[in-house]
Amino acid sequence: MIKIYKSSSRSYFESIERIKRKIAEFNSGIYNYENICEPEIQYDIKNITNIIKDLNEKKIKFSTIDSLRPIKKNIESNIRKLKDKRIKLQEELNKIPCKIKELKKCVKYYRNLLNKKV
Repeated sequence: MIKIYKSSSRSYFESIERIKRKIAEFNSGIYNYENICEPEIQYDIKNITNIIKDLNEKKIKFSTIDSLRPIKKNIESNIRKLKDKRIKLQEELNKIPCKIKELKKCVKYYRNLLNKKV
């Protein structure tokens, strides 16, 4: 069966090129999530964990008498902030596989579309 396109051959070619660009864009997104974002987030989580560990060691050094001092309160507030940041990074890290899966679905869709057009 011969397909007849109402548009000119130029717009047909441009639509194929557009689909190829979309596929390349989604593939680069997959690469970025797998090789750049994920290791970066893991590195940040590891650093935050080490900082929290160091702050906890500093906090332990203070005696109970010093517990009312602002320095210890500041350390405790910094620890809380870092724990919150670590939780947010962990949630973001957990979302990466879903994002990669969505991008792979998009690549599959556009490849099928490209195969139909070619």
